Amino acid sequence: MPGITGAPEQVLCLAPGAGVAARAREDARLLTLIREVFVASGDTYGSPWIHRELGETGSVHRVARLMRQAGLRAQIVGVAGSATGGRHGLRPIG
Repeated sequence: MPGITGAPEQVLCLAPGAGVAARAREDARLLTLIREVFVASGDTYGSPWIHRELGETGSVHRVARLMRQAGLRAQIVGVAGSATGGRHGLRPIG
């Protein structure tokens, strides 16, 4: 059958929608890894850091989507001070 259309055999053997279950399994595996890194970071790593930490091929957008669906949001732990330490005598606008 592979010679009929010239397409590779693996393409002809796949039923429509067969890749959906594989993608869901891969998402579940990736989410497990994401949770491990997220917890190890003290809930401070967002999707770019987790993507970088995992070194997985794929996109940071996929990591962000999985984190969003799982309700994982990075906590802001602190904000660096200004160079003057707030002693500049100016007040914020607004």
